[in-house]
Amino acid sequence: MQASLGDVAAGYYGAGALRRNGPVAKAIAGAAQAAAAREDLSLRRLKLRFNLGKQFFFNLHPSAGHVPLDQLQELGSRHEFCNTVPSHRVRALVELLTGPAGFRKVGEKYSTSAHVVNERLNAKFIIGLDTSAPRVTVTKVSTSPLRAHYTALLGGPSQLDLRLKLHGYGVPTHDSMAQPAAQAVVAACNAIGIEAFAESAGDVHLPVGMRLATFRRKHKEIYEGAFRVGNKTVPLKISIKTLRDGKGGPRTEVSGTLPAANADLAELLAAARRRGGGGEEQAEGGAGGERCGTAWWAAVLRAVAAFAEAVNAQG
Repeated sequence: MQASLGDVAAGYYGAGALRRNGPVAKAIAGAAQAAAAREDLSLRRLKLRFNLGKQFFFNLHPSAGHVPLDQLQELGSRHEFCNTVPSHRVRALVELLTGPAGFRKVGEKYSTSAHVVNERLNAKFIIGLDTSAPRVTVTKVSTSPLRAHYTALLGGPSQLDLRLKLHGYGVPTHDSMAQPAAQAVVAACNAIGIEAFAESAGDVHLPVGMRLATFRRKHKEIYEGAFRVGNKTVPLKISIKTLRDGKGGPRTEVSGTLPAANADLAELLAAARRRGGGGEEQAEGGAGGERCGTAWWAAVLRAVAAFAEAVNAQG
């Protein structure tokens, strides 16, 4: 398996990487504690999410050949995760969810969003749009989340990998710039049409220093159920998303959340706020095996790893 924290990458093999006090669980526990204790951001939520896809490594010299995972850090390789899931894998996943796993489909959602980059502030604004009426309106405006920690669980060469993400969400730090961008997007969509704006770079229609990075349409199917891991069942929510954003044809992504784990992360953040955001007092389970501690994170890792293995076994 491969764990990543910021610009640091480290490789770990086998079951030992997922043990109760293993290095990956310790790294994520530390990242969660650090995110909850931040004073420079007004975080409202810490959320755990995972994606199926494929992990790629770059900047490896051709002479390196087959590189053991634990040597990637020393080689300074760059890594990137591709969220696209092949259609045959998606069909197999749906068969698993609605068959042996006993999940149920609980809903569908359609959404449209414009992703605008403020190059001067190095910030991205995600502007949700309601396109169902004759005139386009804004549904919400958000900024890119705090990326507290990413961890990738690697399958075989022909299997899907899984990336676990810990994100922080808070009050937009550049709200005074986000609202003019949202107003400009809506005005352009209503003036020249959604399709014309989506195909443009947005430079003419957006405030100076901003550009349209992506115009995205998304259809999401949502499944809920409980996945058995050993003698326990872990609640999961799985989303299968079909995306259209002008980058080739439509593609499918699969993401998931662990509702019970996110409830515990909410309590971790609330506890940090009650302490004033300082890191002097350790949150419950910070070093031991209780909520959001290393053993807690090891259990989360084993749960998502078991899910990925079941998906790969489905073919």
